[in-house]
Amino acid sequence: MLGAVVVAALLALTACGVDEPTGGEVDTTEPPEAQESAGVDSGTEAQEGAEAAETTPESASESAPEGAGLEEGPTEDPPEGSAEDADDEATEDPASSQEQTEEEPALGAYDRERISRISDDFRATMEQTTWEPGCPVAIDDLRKLTLRYVNFDDVEHEGQMIVHVDVAEDVLDVFGQLYEDRFPIERIEPIEHFDGDDDASMAANNSSAFNCRPITGSDSWSEHSYGWAVDINPIQNPYERDGEVLPPEGEPYLDRSDVRPGMVTRPGAVDLFDQVGWGWGGDWDSLVDYMHFSLTGR
Repeated sequence: MLGAVVVAALLALTACGVDEPTGGEVDTTEPPEAQESAGVDSGTEAQEGAEAAETTPESASESAPEGAGLEEGPTEDPPEGSAEDADDEATEDPASSQEQTEEEPALGAYDRERISRISDDFRATMEQTTWEPGCPVAIDDLRKLTLRYVNFDDVEHEGQMIVHVDVAEDVLDVFGQLYEDRFPIERIEPIEHFDGDDDASMAANNSSAFNCRPITGSDSWSEHSYGWAVDINPIQNPYERDGEVLPPEGEPYLDRSDVRPGMVTRPGAVDLFDQVGWGWGGDWDSLVDYMHFSLTGR
């Protein structure tokens, strides 16, 4: 009877899902249902993890959408004007780039384009400083020369000089040769920069040409008034008459036997004016004007 009761109890427990204990011990940590659920979930996660671990990079690449972060940049041709075009421009042939940006060559020392008409602005300056009605030459008959020269430090410069249109080419040629010979000239500026003051221009050792003024110590027009006389380096080539020296700083250069840079001499710079038929003030008798050259010899 007792045995039948025990068997019935065991059958009831089995029907409720309780496993028969083994080893005489019963696991009391959590209900069997929880253990079974946990075991199923853990097993599923483990299986999925194993499958993921077995997945190779190739299979991952195959499963990923095309272009999904697998390349650093676009795979198709860039649009016009893109960064690729900019790179092409940056690597363009330097010679080709230089041809596009190269400036026009500088004018040569003898280039006739260095002769220009008087601009309206400079005309206004002349009318206030070096020219007035009654002068023996019209402004329209004058030209501005842009001359190349080297100074006493052999540094190249460009200066401007106003001359008569009839002598513009000859003067340009003479100064072109002086430049090639590296004959030093202190400065070449229109005397308008000195307000037409001949003494101030000489004191600055300025080489100049046109200035509508009388001859020094006379009421007659100077050859400079016609634009066909040139003065070069007044300090190194001073004017002297009866003991008066102009500019006074030029007195040490009255000794022409001691040839120093910037002095006009024959042979030398004087020969260039001889070749175009100009006279030199250094050849005069009653006075000497070593700086002075003129078309008429006066």
